[in-house]
Amino acid sequence: TGARIEAVLARIDTTFSAAGGMTAIAIGDATLADGWGEIGLTAGLTTTPDMMRRGDSPWVTSAYSVRVSAIGGTFAATGALTLKVVYTVVEAW
Repeated sequence: TGARIEAVLARIDTTFSAAGGMTAIAIGDATLADGWGEIGLTAGLTTTPDMMRRGDSPWVTSAYSVRVSAIGGTFAATGALTLKVVYTVVEAW
């Protein structure tokens, strides 16, 4: 039993501060830092399927870790985002 991760989508809920020099945020995992896309810092922005750089759908049999990384600097004190993981569960007979 496991799952195929089809997509990870992001929405900026509260604008992120650029005080640390950050210009965007990468959404990815341990194999590709921006595999699920990049997003700006402003509230209301969302990623879309056409932003995904992955050419596969990772197979997972336990928890999957999404990596959120600052681009161009570091995270400052403000900002919030929501992640939506789209997956298909595959169960054995």
